[in-house]
Amino acid sequence: MYRSDQTMPQATASEWEQRILLAKPLWRQQWAKRMAAETRRLPKPISEMDRFRIVKLLAVELGNTEAGAILRRGFKRASAAKRLGLCKLEEEVEAAQIHLAKTAKASQKSSPRRLAEKDRKYVDLLGRLEKSGDLKNRRLVVEEIKKEIGNYKVPDWRRATISLKLLALCIEVHKRGGIAFTLRLSNDVIKRSEEDGRGQVSYLQDRIRKNLKAVFGHCPDFCFIMEKDTLSPLHLHGVIDIRTDDPRKLDAEKALMRAGGCWTSTNAHLYQNRFDDLYGPYGWASYLSKAILVTRLEVSSKLFGVTSGLRTVVEGEWASLRATLPQT
Repeated sequence: MYRSDQTMPQATASEWEQRILLAKPLWRQQWAKRMAAETRRLPKPISEMDRFRIVKLLAVELGNTEAGAILRRGFKRASAAKRLGLCKLEEEVEAAQIHLAKTAKASQKSSPRRLAEKDRKYVDLLGRLEKSGDLKNRRLVVEEIKKEIGNYKVPDWRRATISLKLLALCIEVHKRGGIAFTLRLSNDVIKRSEEDGRGQVSYLQDRIRKNLKAVFGHCPDFCFIMEKDTLSPLHLHGVIDIRTDDPRKLDAEKALMRAGGCWTSTNAHLYQNRFDDLYGPYGWASYLSKAILVTRLEVSSKLFGVTSGLRTVVEGEWASLRATLPQT
């Protein structure tokens, strides 16, 4: 997992990694997978600060908000006092991980929050089975859930994490015959969204709403999630309640591109937006959820937006949908 020419001695790297593995055995497999994915994105050699960011990310994503807050504070202190060197940073990590280990069980019992990574893996599995044509084979699906995730129950809406909510939103828009889209944002729009006092999601949602309303006279329901990693700028993936046979479909696509901002390249329309039928809601929901962990390293605000009408419908129908979803 680590290169021998990194700035940090291999023994220290192993000790550092063991802290998170010992904190919760369930993390072992996903930790190795996440570290492998993240280290491919980062410059080599990998700095201690980069590793610490991944630890912080996992703690927050795994639902332990108290330990996550400690890690965030530790990260800020370590960033400000980087001159104190590796020993100080490791003390911050170690203290946070010890606290995380002590409070993990209590947090799961007292808090309605779930392990978001487990939900994301569930949605990813359903997406893969949909693409392979096996999603209708209930028995096979349940066996795959047991094999890859273990015991799994779909929660009520109050405890549903982003991945499950995106799944419900995609299923609802698919029932309406809607559209899936990917929208790349201009540098100017990204900058304005970061500076807007309402937050990035609110700013981008308002831009999309105004441009779609100019075409339809009202705003069709839609939702999106922001995605960003170290290799690509901020962009959006989402769904819109526009029927594929609507004669205004092309105008709606142009409106979405205007919401994404102006591009100086003459062939920007070739890559700024992808606008297509929502063929597989499970697979698309899986795609929307694929980079939540990575994006949270780069974006501190909330990640997804949805129109109030669509959110109300999906929340009201979640109990019925939940009963039909495979679980162990």
